[in-house]
Amino acid sequence: MAEGGVMGGGGSGGDENDGSLWINTRWRMDLLVNHHARFCLRLLHSLPGDCEELETQRMTVLQFAVTSLDILNQIHLIKDELKHRIVAWVYRLQITEDPPDRCGFQGSPTFLMNEHTNIHLPPRVVASHVAMTYAALVTLITLGDDLCHVQRKKILHGLSTLQNSNGSFRAGYGCSESDMRFAYCAVCICYILNDFSTINVPKLIEFIRRSFSYEGCFTSGHAVEGHAGHTFCAVASLVILGKLHETLCEDEINKLVKWCLFRQGETGGFTGRTNKAEDTCYSYWVGGTLALLDSLPFIDCDKNIDFVLGNQNPLSGGIGKVDSEHVDPLHTFLGLAGLSLVKYKGLNLMNPMLTTSNNASEHLSNLHRQWNTSGLN
Repeated sequence: MAEGGVMGGGGSGGDENDGSLWINTRWRMDLLVNHHARFCLRLLHSLPGDCEELETQRMTVLQFAVTSLDILNQIHLIKDELKHRIVAWVYRLQITEDPPDRCGFQGSPTFLMNEHTNIHLPPRVVASHVAMTYAALVTLITLGDDLCHVQRKKILHGLSTLQNSNGSFRAGYGCSESDMRFAYCAVCICYILNDFSTINVPKLIEFIRRSFSYEGCFTSGHAVEGHAGHTFCAVASLVILGKLHETLCEDEINKLVKWCLFRQGETGGFTGRTNKAEDTCYSYWVGGTLALLDSLPFIDCDKNIDFVLGNQNPLSGGIGKVDSEHVDPLHTFLGLAGLSLVKYKGLNLMNPMLTTSNNASEHLSNLHRQWNTSGLN
């Protein structure tokens, strides 16, 4: 494939737009399903010029595009031939060669000298990234793949080498960066692959517990500022591990709910930190946290919907951070995911635990049953 987009190549697909923008009785712009579907389909072929910095993170962009189409109930627009190409592209970025502590998925073929194989490359450039491994697995299950070509044992071994002595996880081999994002990715990887035996779960829970702030939220690590994104990652990790109520007492959970509810601003959007501007993405990070805490009904749902829909671009499709002009894959995905949480009409529901659609989660549950029956675990 030629270089340029998520997978490389040119052209795009999608249904035709009727050109209409209608306003409902509350004078709210409707969700522009066709526009966003075309925006996501274009991402599968070419990255927008202002997204050049995402070149090494194409796997995450792919996850955003595919999951967005799933939320929109438009994943059928990814025809079988394209679906097979996407799955093959993802598997080509799987690192399974020695040394085993580098196994997992890369984020991009940028450093591959041969686009069809990752063999015979200098060791310094062949290493996985925990967030890209998570994105690859989510993309595969969203597309209905059976994960039969995923090197589970090697990936889990590679993941185990990324855990620090304090329980946190590094992003990848040779990386010093570690925070709650990578802990969440690690937990999701273990959940998807149905095996937590290679990581130190008690140490991880200790790390999460130590990151609980005086504000009533979670931070990226000990003694730093609380943040809604890290709070989501911490809460979702504890829910996956079944340790939420063992880690936080009732008063702390109530304080956490209050902190999240106070993130909603006057225009209906949510902020990520105290005294920061509202931002589309926090409709999911805060909304997802509240959903996991069974407290989402306490938000002003209508105002949040208005905020997200107001950041749609009616020409190109896509959703922006704080306006409709500067749209990008991340805010499009998280904006749609936030709307799904509040059950916006016509959208597939999200599973906030894994940040996948319910459809993808159900497919994964079926795979787990098959693995358990066949003794693959």
